Amino acid sequence: MPTPTAMAIAIATGNLTVQWGDPYLPSRVSVAKGNESLTVEGNITASTTQGYYSFTDPEISGSLHVQWIANNTVYSLDGVFRESYSQYQSCTIFPTANSFVSSYMYFYGQVTTNGTSTGLRASASVLAQKPGLYSYQGSSPSTLIVIYSPSFHADQFVFRWSQSAQYIFGIEQPTAASFNQTVVTN
Repeated sequence: MPTPTAMAIAIATGNLTVQWGDPYLPSRVSVAKGNESLTVEGNITASTTQGYYSFTDPEISGSLHVQWIANNTVYSLDGVFRESYSQYQSCTIFPTANSFVSSYMYFYGQVTTNGTSTGLRASASVLAQKPGLYSYQGSSPSTLIVIYSPSFHADQFVFRWSQSAQYIFGIEQPTAASFNQTVVTN
């Protein structure tokens, strides 16, 4: 019997929300524009939770570009996602809902503030969420990307594209121009 495989894809463009700042202080929130694309593929094994599967050795590729303005300051964040090959990396799918989580992958990129760029190497997670899954509180699907703070008190970034306008944890989410979450198994 062949080993089961899967491919999980999240692609979104257009308006989104960004929360950023020192994770130990209140975050700043803005509306931004940008795009993300993430693909996770590889062999899978059934999870102990019915309907869920885990990647055993995932291949991860993707990119992120976001730009926003706050207090007359122009910010942008650009970079790529890669597998981390660490014991902490975890990729779980729920195929019947086209939903998945990929945690602790690598993010390589740069943050630009008013034209001045700084390199960024950090861990990242992506949640392709549907209502009722992964403790998600929204009313329609969304893709959440977290770029974790790479050091104590350094900025952390949380980006969220939403399939339709909604409020999540009291924050208004705009509708993305395009939005897709797909999980395929064989």
